[in-house]
Amino acid sequence: MAIATVLIITSCGGTGNSPQSASPDANCRVVKHEAGETEVCGQPENVVVLGPNVLELLLALGVQPAGFADQMAFHQGKYDNPSQQIPYLGDRVKSQPTNVGLTYTPSIEAILNTQPDLIVGSQWLEKEYGNLSEIAPTLLLEWFDVEGNLRAIAQALGRPELAEDAIAKRQEKIAQARKQLAPAVKTNPKVLMLTASNLQDMVLITEGNSFCGSLELICKEKIKKPE
Repeated sequence: MAIATVLIITSCGGTGNSPQSASPDANCRVVKHEAGETEVCGQPENVVVLGPNVLELLLALGVQPAGFADQMAFHQGKYDNPSQQIPYLGDRVKSQPTNVGLTYTPSIEAILNTQPDLIVGSQWLEKEYGNLSEIAPTLLLEWFDVEGNLRAIAQALGRPELAEDAIAKRQEKIAQARKQLAPAVKTNPKVLMLTASNLQDMVLITEGNSFCGSLELICKEKIKKPE
């Protein structure tokens, strides 16, 4: 028994300082997010995204989704023609991702069938975090923290440089947008912007609740609350 124990320890690199003991974790990283910290190893290939906000960021990093949960039930079947079935972003989706339900109520069964190696959702899924983490490494992100979320996803993918490249391109487009919108802003200095929630409730767009605000576009400077 003693000899067998020694052989097992030796074969596993029991000193803890050898290259063999370090190699299993060499391609792993710990990603911080709203629900805590998650270790991701290797380079995820089957990524499930729970929400259009994280789908947008995944596509910005040049990665296609294996599964997708939309915010509203625009389409209930298979995403076999995403350009027609996924509003706004569908023409950028080249895969045929599995429909895994809705952003806030994803189907655990559908996610399991997708066999993901990374799941990305929003902080509103905190109650489901345990179940999702049992399936695959899971990140729950703050809804409007665009740059922070982009960096977290890129880190989980093992390609942090992709986020920095996307952010640099975004800043360039913002500068171009400021220049193009300058005449319109000069003519119309006060803009009231509204968005619809579930096509029923009207919400004032502000810096704290809009992608426009988080992107720090020219509209951020001109949005005024009603007096």
